[in-house]
Parts: sequence; C-alpha cells; structure tokens
Amino acid sequence: MKIGAVLIDIDGVLYVGDRAVDGAGETLRELDRRGIPYRFVSNTTRRSRRSVAERLESLGYAVPEPRIITAPVAAAAHLREGGRTRCFLLTTPDARTDFEDAGITAVEEGADAVVVADAADSLAYERLNRAFRLLMDGADLVALEKDRYWMGADGLMLSAGPSWPRSNTPPGKRRR
Repeated sequence: MKIGAVLIDIDGVLYVGDRAVDGAGETLRELDRRGIPYRFVSNTTRRSRRSVAERLESLGYAVPEPRIITAPVAAAAHLREGGRTRCFLLTTPDARTDFEDAGITAVEEGADAVVVADAADSLAYERLNRAFRLLMDGADLVALEKDRYWMGADGLMLSAGPSWPRSNTPPGKRRR
C-alpha cells in the first residue's frame, strides 16, 4: 500500500509533558527519506501555531509553522471562507494571533461571530456577558471545543465546554 500523506498528532506523540518521545525524531526523518509528506495537527485552543512550533523546536524538532494545523488556524480559515472577519474572540491572547494572522479582526462590538476557546485566565464574567450579548444580537457562535476538562501539569483543568449534555446529567441534577 502506498502512503499518500501522514497526519501526526503532537501532544503525546512528539512529546509528553516536557520530554520528547523516544523515536519520534527518527520517524520524521524516515518519512522525509521516503518522500512521504506529513503535517502536524493539534486540538489545542490555547496556543498559537507559532507557540506550538517554538515548543517543538525547544524539544529538538525543526517544524515549519505552515506544517502545523491547530483548532484556531482551522477556525480562522472557516470564518474567512464564510465572510465572517469581525469576531469577538474569547480566547487566550496567544491563540488570538492565529486569527489576526488570517485577517480576522478582533472586535468588542458588531461581531459577525463569537469564537469560544479555552480562554484560561482571560475567561471572566464580563467577557462571557459580552459574548452572550453579541450572540443575542445575531452573531454566530463558533466553538473550538466542547471538552469539559483536560489534564494539566497540576491536575484536571476546566475547559471551554463545561456543561453537562442531557444524556450525561448526573442523577439528582436538573438541567436549567
């Protein structure tokens, strides 16, 4: 079977924590030797493509930014294709750069869309309320993830989608 191309996840495949995965570099060199094209994908919504590339470089991987596709990069392309270039970005400042690099203008009023990601410390009532009002005024909602939590270095961390779907509502809890 001829391999046309390979998509490679990043976290847990190229590194775990602050350590490169044994054999990953050799695998990339073998793909290069065989002439098999590859790209890197990540579902991170906190970090920009540039930050991901810098992290990989610090671990010994030479990965050009254009070979990395993240959720913000994909979302920015989706927004531009749909003509939605004025967006309220409920993201980290780092992830915001991928939207700006793609020609998306971050706005506080008159948004075509509200983009929700794991905003970390940027998540505050004022920002949530502004997003709510923009949505009520007709802005589209673009959510980059629906994870309720993820494993951080110091334990479980709240993520961008912390609501319980009806099918997963714990017994005795009523959804409002």
